[in-house]
Amino acid sequence: MKNIFKIVLITALSFFFSNVDLMAQKFGHFNSGNFIEAMPERVAADKELETIQKQLVEEIKTKEDALLQKYAQVRKLVDSKALSQKDLADRQADLQKDQAAIQQLGREGEQKVLKRRQELFTPILNRISDAVKAVGKENGFEMIFDTSVYNAILFAADSEDITPLVKAKLGL
Repeated sequence: MKNIFKIVLITALSFFFSNVDLMAQKFGHFNSGNFIEAMPERVAADKELETIQKQLVEEIKTKEDALLQKYAQVRKLVDSKALSQKDLADRQADLQKDQAAIQQLGREGEQKVLKRRQELFTPILNRISDAVKAVGKENGFEMIFDTSVYNAILFAADSEDITPLVKAKLGL
């Protein structure tokens, strides 16, 4: 009987101490969006993206202006009845081809901007991620949550804001 009591007591104590370890887990949180805004590299990246977008808008505007001039010339010829049906059909096809080229330029430009944005921001995001991982390891966090993601955390108790630690790690 004493042996059974000892086994139950040892089992209960080991269960209690294993749960104490679980209760001692350390959780943290921070807002990655705030860090992206604070990174000095972001300003240069935004300026480069703005330059690319302005160049694209100017190129499209130039092509649209040329298309409008072409359209006005065709309209003038139609009004003066100087075009045959075949010539009119050829000119309309040419105008449609130019319009499609402008639309294609816009789509390709958007893809170019998105690709460049990813190229510019990936190192920034990696730097933040590395800093968060280092803070997590150095300070014994089990999990760190990003509060910038909407509805990612529905409830958090006993969570520590690691913003100052990550700022220090990034030198901000």
